[in-house]
Amino acid sequence: MKKKLSILLSIFIIMSLVKLALAEVNEKESILHTEYFGSLVKAKKIKKSGKIKLIPWDPYVKYSESIPDNKVLLQHTNKQDINYDEIWVKEMDDFQTPAEKRKYKGQQDIVKIYWLKNKVQASILEKYYVFNPITNTKIGKHKITEVLDRDSVLNKMTE
Repeated sequence: MKKKLSILLSIFIIMSLVKLALAEVNEKESILHTEYFGSLVKAKKIKKSGKIKLIPWDPYVKYSESIPDNKVLLQHTNKQDINYDEIWVKEMDDFQTPAEKRKYKGQQDIVKIYWLKNKVQASILEKYYVFNPITNTKIGKHKITEVLDRDSVLNKMTE
């Protein structure tokens, strides 16, 4: 009787561990093809640990605040402190022709997704700016315009 009970208990523990492992994999698998992020299959996956403060670019926030009915622009401009052990980086050029990809190389929007222990922590959107929208000075760099926390990313995955 004890032997049967220990076998059943062992099977239950193994099944629970397998279920837990599949749940972790499923979060990464389910984000690979979403309408919001597009296809992340070819995203660059960087195994690197660290801590980062994600802050939207101040001139973007100020410019967005100056636009009437700006709720959409300011929807995800919260600051976020996160730990991570992996970063996925994807240039958003899925719908461009090869000629457009060459013409705008290095200027596409960039999505970065931060992971910790196979759990999404946050996502950012970086847009390329030729000029600062407030001062009109030339910059020619990518700047963070959107910061999504874990809950927002999970919601975007289900949309």
